[in-house]
Amino acid sequence: MTQPEFDSLAIFVAVVEELRREPFFSEDRHDKMKGDTGIFCHPMFLKSAVLPFRKIWMGRERCAFLRRDQTGKITGGIRELVFREFPDRAYVEAYRERFYDMFEGQLTTPIGNGWATESQREIVDLWLNTQTFHTGQRYDAKKKETDYGDFNKCDARIGREKFEFLFRASIGIFGSYYIEFEEALAFPLFKKLRDEQGMKPGFEADVALKYNPYPSPDYKIIFDDVFWHLKRETIEETFDRLLARHQFNGVHDFLHALFPKTLLSGC
Repeated sequence: MTQPEFDSLAIFVAVVEELRREPFFSEDRHDKMKGDTGIFCHPMFLKSAVLPFRKIWMGRERCAFLRRDQTGKITGGIRELVFREFPDRAYVEAYRERFYDMFEGQLTTPIGNGWATESQREIVDLWLNTQTFHTGQRYDAKKKETDYGDFNKCDARIGREKFEFLFRASIGIFGSYYIEFEEALAFPLFKKLRDEQGMKPGFEADVALKYNPYPSPDYKIIFDDVFWHLKRETIEETFDRLLARHQFNGVHDFLHALFPKTLLSGC
């Protein structure tokens, strides 16, 4: 493996580790459609998750999972690199159907009970190309106008709520593939090359690994996490937290008499 290839692999590992820790990909996300109403996790979670996701999705990025030529044919990417370089051939080939046939089948298959004729790849591309920022290639005004036009047509035909649900569901599916691929194949290969063959990430890759938004526990960094509801709590911890809210001040004395050992000090 060349140094540039190893660096791309290292960046992929760093970005997927970031993706893995996004609340959007936790078991606490329960996006669903109830009739014509979309019940989604907060937009902040989706916006945060899309930042690392698009680095893996978009072919021009250094750590792209797949790269394509102008005709749409797959020409490379991290998937091809890992399958080519993985030393245990029997082990890696056992995953070929999963990350080739099944993954590409998801790309080309419509989703959502017949709500749309577009493939999941088209749904994701439409949202990323119109609702998120671009980097890399120069701005193409004509292409941008086409994307917005297609987006508006889909929005009118599918319905705003269902259209977003399809995007969220597709992001969840492909993000889960990336996380699984990194865990099963990409990280073990990266670790073997680093620890056994002495390869070292270059500057860009080292920065990606070191300055991940979710830093290693080795660093003395503690986040004051406002998303407390995503943390696993005991029943007692949840009870204490709810009672500590200011809206319970009016019944403080009553609750304190019932639960003198449970209420937080200073509540």
